[in-house]
Amino acid sequence: MKTTTDPAVTHRHATSLLRKQVLFASLISFCTFSFCYSIPDFPFGKKFLWLVLGLAIIYLGKYLVLRKVPEKYQQYAISALSFFALAGMGFVVHLSGGITSPFVFLYFAILVSEAAFSGKHNICIGGAILSYLCAVLGEYSGLLTVTNPFSAKIYASPAATFWIISFSVSFMVILNFLVKVMVARLKFKIMAENSEKQAIVARFSELDASSSIGMMTHRIVHDLRGPLASIAGYIELERLSPNKSDAEQTALTDLSETVVKMSDALSNISRFGCATEGKKEKINMASFFRNLVSIFAFHKDAQKVKFRHNFPEGDNLFVLALRQDLQQAYFNILKNAVEAARCDTDERVVEISIRQSAGMLEVDIMNNGRPIPEEILTKLFQKAVTGKPEGTGVGLLITHDLLMKNDISIEARNIAGTGVLISTRMPLAGV
Repeated sequence: MKTTTDPAVTHRHATSLLRKQVLFASLISFCTFSFCYSIPDFPFGKKFLWLVLGLAIIYLGKYLVLRKVPEKYQQYAISALSFFALAGMGFVVHLSGGITSPFVFLYFAILVSEAAFSGKHNICIGGAILSYLCAVLGEYSGLLTVTNPFSAKIYASPAATFWIISFSVSFMVILNFLVKVMVARLKFKIMAENSEKQAIVARFSELDASSSIGMMTHRIVHDLRGPLASIAGYIELERLSPNKSDAEQTALTDLSETVVKMSDALSNISRFGCATEGKKEKINMASFFRNLVSIFAFHKDAQKVKFRHNFPEGDNLFVLALRQDLQQAYFNILKNAVEAARCDTDERVVEISIRQSAGMLEVDIMNNGRPIPEEILTKLFQKAVTGKPEGTGVGLLITHDLLMKNDISIEARNIAGTGVLISTRMPLAGV
């Protein structure tokens, strides 16, 4: 799965789709020209065919413009080419029957394409109406030769002519407006969904940062309590020793009080830094990872990364844990996996596998990154070690603590020729 909300990537994806459509239209026009040119008794004459060829060339020009012109000028270039195509359509209508031309629908196709991909400008709807009116009213007024007998009969009735012209022009305007409204609503919906997912990603990051501060504070306090207790015991032994002068006893008493104050301060910090307790719940792990990956795929680091799933059928594997802890822990694991995925290959891959074994659920997260050096690998979840230039190693310590709090073990190992595997095991909960 390859997903992203980067506007530049989204623009490239939309441009790629438009280029394919424009190239298809150009090829169809060239094929139409070639086929009709080979027909001996083609009804509309050779001028019509040269116009079709001209339209094919314009569409080919669109295809090349979308590739070469900078993004900020593309909409203007597309609108200009669409305007020339619409101008040529006036001659197509005239040469193929005027008011009864079967090719009027091409106006609508061009207008839909224009409104969908560069709908900020109204030049094309004006060009379409002007082109159509020049062709039809030119024939009606006698400035252009009427070649279709049925069209001549319609032109003989001013009311019928006015009604058909009004209907065609009104339909162009309505269609152009409706397409713009639909495109605007679609863009708004996509932007709203992207904003919501980006907000969730940001929330995960903030929770991860907050949790890291709290958990690391708790860990530091835990590590300091032992040495402080030893210091306090040593001071008491010194105070009980004979032959201590009054000055020495006073100094030891002051030192003992300082150690007590430090211990009390650490207790207060520990209460502040402890992770908030919640209620454990049954979590469907396959569903959990689908949701987590769908959200994480919008993270800026996840661009051009393929997420592969290897989940068992049935989606009936549950664990009992704190959802927030799992979200923060696995979010951090995914973030590390994505960052480690190789940038020197055509494909960056993160694969998630879920399986059960002897009452335990095993979750493997593997990336195709470079191996972790052994001196780091052996201490990965014990000390703050890292192989990243700007890393601290704190994130994996926090991840380890969050998982251990939920009875989940974690280990990392290098897979020769494949990448790095993070494996977690947890007890299965009954459905």
